[in-house]
Amino acid sequence: MLSRPLVYTALTRAKRHLSVVHAAGPALARSVRDVGAEPRRTRLAPLLAERLGPADR
Repeated sequence: MLSRPLVYTALTRAKRHLSVVHAAGPALARSVRDVGAEPRRTRLAPLLAERLGPADR
């Protein structure tokens, strides 16, 4: 399943040549149009907390 972040990653990491099959046009357009409600799962916050220590609040 295509998603907006996946399409963005593919386009920004393409070094030499990127082909998009014509038949994928509707699916590609839908994936870019729909942002999606599911939050991204990253380890950035835990890694920063581990490196920098707890935030002073």
